[in-house]
Amino acid sequence: MPWACPHCDTAHTNQKAAGAGARFCIQYECTACGRRATPKMVVKGKGSREKKKRSRAQEQAAARRHGGRAVGGSGSSPLAKGDVRARGLMRGECKYTDKQSFSLKLAELLKLEGEAHGGEAPIFEVQFDNATPPRRYYIMPDWHYHQLTGNNEED
Repeated sequence: MPWACPHCDTAHTNQKAAGAGARFCIQYECTACGRRATPKMVVKGKGSREKKKRSRAQEQAAARRHGGRAVGGSGSSPLAKGDVRARGLMRGECKYTDKQSFSLKLAELLKLEGEAHGGEAPIFEVQFDNATPPRRYYIMPDWHYHQLTGNNEED
């Protein structure tokens, strides 16, 4: 399995067992520089810290914009779901991309809608960071859109 070498940042590496307790003592050997690293030194997925930091910053900014708070652990707790919550107003999920498109599945929207309680509007935020300036779009259920626009007509 490829991993980023902590010494030369190459992703072409081999996993090797080392020592008598080989099942438990795994080392990685870089095919480019030949140096070895233990799993503690290995960074899983290049840029994962940056991605987490970037996601957290987006959640914090969204919380400020919506007058709420960022949910700790990005909703990993069974009692605190979603990325952002303004109690009684909205519950949001934040995503970003550097690509030209973003794929969104109905299951993600239904999950967010199920997590919103007590009249909270489920808001899905997608930010395109490749645009200049970055563009932000919100996906919401039609009932909330009608509530915001004052148009109560339904198709």
